[in-house]
Amino acid sequence: MINESEFETQVSEVLKNVFPTLLPTELSQQRSFKIKFGHHNVLIDGKEPTNYAKRSIYDILIQYKGKPFAMLELKKPGIGITEDEIDQGISYARLTEEITPITIISNGSDTRILNTYTKEMIDLTTFDAHSIDKIFRAGLRLASNAVEDSINNLLENDQRIMFDMINTVTADSFSNLTGSYKDFGKPIISEFAVDRSMGSFKTAMEQNLSVFLTGDRYCGKTNYLFQLFKGAKLNGHAFHYCDCNEVNYSIFRKLSIFLTREVGVKLPSEKIRSWLLLGLKSNYRNRLIICYDHLQFSTNPEITMEIAELTDIFRGTENQIILVSDNSNYDKLCGIDSTSSNTFYISRFKRIKLKMFSMKEFERANDLFFQNFQSYILPGGEYSGLYRNPRIWRLLAINNMEQRPEWPSIGVIKAVPSSEFITLISERLVTNNQTNQDLRYFTEAYVDFLFSNNLTGDLSLMAMNFPVMDELTFNRALSQEARNRLLETGIIERQYTRSYDNVYIPKIPEMMLKFCVRPMSDKLLHLFETEFDTAYNTMIKICQFLPYGEIIAAKIIADYCISGKDLLVGEIFNKLITDLPVLEKSKDIRSVGIYLPNYGFKEMDVSQEEEQTMMANFLPYLILSHLVGYSFNTSGEDPDEFNLKCLEAIGHLRFQIRPLHPNTIMEAQPETLTADSIGDLANSNVGITEPIVQSIQAILMQNPGSIRKLFDLALSKKVYPLIYRIFLGAKYTKDISSGVTEEVCNHIIGEYLEQIYKMVAFGICEKGASRDDIRRKEKEIKKNPYFKRHISSLS
Repeated sequence: MINESEFETQVSEVLKNVFPTLLPTELSQQRSFKIKFGHHNVLIDGKEPTNYAKRSIYDILIQYKGKPFAMLELKKPGIGITEDEIDQGISYARLTEEITPITIISNGSDTRILNTYTKEMIDLTTFDAHSIDKIFRAGLRLASNAVEDSINNLLENDQRIMFDMINTVTADSFSNLTGSYKDFGKPIISEFAVDRSMGSFKTAMEQNLSVFLTGDRYCGKTNYLFQLFKGAKLNGHAFHYCDCNEVNYSIFRKLSIFLTREVGVKLPSEKIRSWLLLGLKSNYRNRLIICYDHLQFSTNPEITMEIAELTDIFRGTENQIILVSDNSNYDKLCGIDSTSSNTFYISRFKRIKLKMFSMKEFERANDLFFQNFQSYILPGGEYSGLYRNPRIWRLLAINNMEQRPEWPSIGVIKAVPSSEFITLISERLVTNNQTNQDLRYFTEAYVDFLFSNNLTGDLSLMAMNFPVMDELTFNRALSQEARNRLLETGIIERQYTRSYDNVYIPKIPEMMLKFCVRPMSDKLLHLFETEFDTAYNTMIKICQFLPYGEIIAAKIIADYCISGKDLLVGEIFNKLITDLPVLEKSKDIRSVGIYLPNYGFKEMDVSQEEEQTMMANFLPYLILSHLVGYSFNTSGEDPDEFNLKCLEAIGHLRFQIRPLHPNTIMEAQPETLTADSIGDLANSNVGITEPIVQSIQAILMQNPGSIRKLFDLALSKKVYPLIYRIFLGAKYTKDISSGVTEEVCNHIIGEYLEQIYKMVAFGICEKGASRDDIRRKEKEIKKNPYFKRHISSLS
């Protein structure tokens, strides 16, 4: 490559030799300029030598008195000038906004000067300022076939032109897929594009591997492709996007249609195919990436044959193919659900799964959400699997913009999903009446399936994290047409287990929630009125296998109260409060079986040498944790009598009461500090992760005095787990409150901080330690940097 100094010297010498009579001040250079391709402008960047053309050339537009005058093609010294390069230089000159009348090709020692209109050589001995004016005055017009020849020449010989056109086609495709957060028909939200990390995908691309990107419905695959396109374009690559749902024919035909329309010259698909594929054999720095989105088993065979052909053509080059489909279609394409597998996709493409938002991606999403919508999820929300689903953020935007007052107020979203929010999501996610009806039938059949006690073996293990139905029940409960619709839309996905040939899983279980409550409520009410204990045990058992089962149960109980069944609700409350969670210890546990949608069945080995502690029967207190967020009318003077009774019962527990979501179960959980006498205390800087703490926050906002009374009572009794939970609620309520609530939050925080060293000392001391022992330990802690560092996570 010529350095800047050599470049300037060579350009000056060429211009001086060619135009000795012109003053340097009359000439100017443009190393970046545009040429016209019909309705489309292509930027020619001459700042670096052309790596796309057959020889390394600098392209410079020379202006005389501000008007395009000469197209200078500057080659490296010592490299000969070919006829192809002369044609290319003239093609550039002919396609500038105003035709550039002179074309110059030079390698320093050999300089050719041509008339752009006629391609004739210009005699330097008779060329002067008068000759220049004569050319400008002539106003010659090019024949139409000359423009067409120039377009054909550049498309064939300068790959950056073709790459620019390909990227324009792709930009047009993505533009059609982009819309406002309110437009559910557009997968890309203009106000909300979260960059995904995807290190494994980047590694595969760097290794020149073709990739098959798969993932659940609504996990953001098309958004990620848009991110890849922007990065590829920025680095000078071409990225051709083909949506197999919209375009069911060859990409070359698609390019032919676009180029013919934009350029105004008929360009057959075979010619484009020849130009593109022949050009790939050259050793260019930049690559072509072809992406087929929404590839399905039913995709036109013309496209699948084209993929097979391109795979062979791209082999040994840096050009790549990206295929994209959801997980169920990938299984079909690979023949995983049949007796004979299709090894083509498995052997030729590296499969990479796009999952839900990672922790860092959630943080990016929350920052962007605040930037564009002046709203954010409260700290702790990153541990809720619901907020890891990219699709959910559109619903958050819609709901928050409708509910929140006018600017510049700031909206806050609860860290732990609540009954109201889950219901809202389930209502907004269903897009049409037919899908609504099909999903209702599926949900009602699933509830009947749960009441029939048919969950056993692997099916039971899967249902602990995701609703799942066996094939026999699926076929009996729904018509063939309904089954096909649910599977084709991706609302329901077929999966395969170790025990069943086929099982069926809803890809967004939140969509089922609004259809769960009524059939569950009716069946349970009948049981409660006849056999209370049986009804209670059935409710607890079934809610283990429902998405957000604790929220559904809380909603059912709250609805019973609203309908006037106070005695029944009181009886359920008392049963829940006395149905305590327990910590079970055992040395006999060797492994724990678990099923996760993105990972399948996992056996998690457990050390046989250490005693294992596992929490059991925590669902009743999870239900209570959500119930205390409701307002119940009671006969007492305090409107939160039931709630405070529940808070006191749950708050004393020495371990965390929160559900694990399949989207986050394989990731790091909130950091905790454990002390035998006070239990597990979550890092206070994480935010709110327990439903009980969020319920404390809700009561603080409505009736702060009752929480203050409970806090002071807990202080007097030294119930440190409850003290800490109330402190967390106050810490994350103070900044979003005012008036009495803010005053109570400050009181709670202040009192807690005065007690924190005493609390930790109490937790560290052995059971039965005297007050003097606890005071000595408290003094020791205050002097110890190690303890100070850990205590900072509790304040």
